[in-house]
Amino acid sequence: MNLHKDKNLFQEILQSTSDLLGLPPTRIEKDYWQTYTLFLLNQEPISEDVVLKGGVALSKCFKLIERIPHDIDLVISRNEGETDSRLKSKLRQISNIITKELPEINIEGLTRKRGMNRKTAHSYYHTTIESYCAEKNLVTIDYSWLGCDRPRSKLLVNSYIGEALRQTNQHALIEKCSLLPFEVKVLDHYRTFCEKIMSLVRFSYSETPIHDLKKKVKHMYDLHQLLHYKEFQDFLRSDRFFEMMLSVANRDAKSLRNNNQWLRYHPIESLFFSDLEENWLLHFEQIYNDDFSMLVYGKLPMSGQVLETLLLIKERMSEMEWEIEIR
Repeated sequence: MNLHKDKNLFQEILQSTSDLLGLPPTRIEKDYWQTYTLFLLNQEPISEDVVLKGGVALSKCFKLIERIPHDIDLVISRNEGETDSRLKSKLRQISNIITKELPEINIEGLTRKRGMNRKTAHSYYHTTIESYCAEKNLVTIDYSWLGCDRPRSKLLVNSYIGEALRQTNQHALIEKCSLLPFEVKVLDHYRTFCEKIMSLVRFSYSETPIHDLKKKVKHMYDLHQLLHYKEFQDFLRSDRFFEMMLSVANRDAKSLRNNNQWLRYHPIESLFFSDLEENWLLHFEQIYNDDFSMLVYGKLPMSGQVLETLLLIKERMSEMEWEIEIR
């Protein structure tokens, strides 16, 4: 991907893509740099050990949700015989690949570069003052070897610009600027569904649970959107849902050894699910309708519909037996 090297052409195509897709240029621009980050990793051998998950995977690869993701979430594969030292080396390697092209910016409260997971923010060339002034238009990357990297598959990812050029048959420009779709390893979307539920449960036991859960309204939206699809409705009703939830929980018990006592309690006992309706109305609904809605580029579901979906998930989980091995 090299379109950004011709700044005038880049700005021109940003605007034309914005006009075609009906999205603000700043969002088209951020999407380009998020895709470029994945492109950089895809050019290196380390890509064999990198699995994409979260909002970017759901929106850009599976095309199941319609929101602009904040972060790029990556899981680093732990191959047989690899030591913790080797895994830390992989994290540094990923950081170095990205920082070489997108300078890292240290942000208090966001940057995290110790232990088994990292979160870094990176700046990029901005075509407008509006884009430059918006901190949310940094590329932020969350990468760790704590998460599970399976089941997974290979799917295509493309930038909005690349897709717009394809729709308008500008194939020569696509080739010239290396804007073709490319394959990435992606975590199974059913596991992502269950991980989002468990994330809401986990943050229910933080020192500031409501404050932290407010930052996870995106998960609430994602769960609702995924349950629009029959395949997810069938999954929720199946035994596979219980099996996957227990798999995610047992993985958390191992990877969060210093903070896993909350897993002793059934998920519906968590603050989020036990007081779901009250918390939604008091704490989450306004954020959903205001700040979060600005990140949704499709139709925003009514807040009451999201609450109904979350209550449906709670009802189904109440039927689940909860036995987690905690050491």
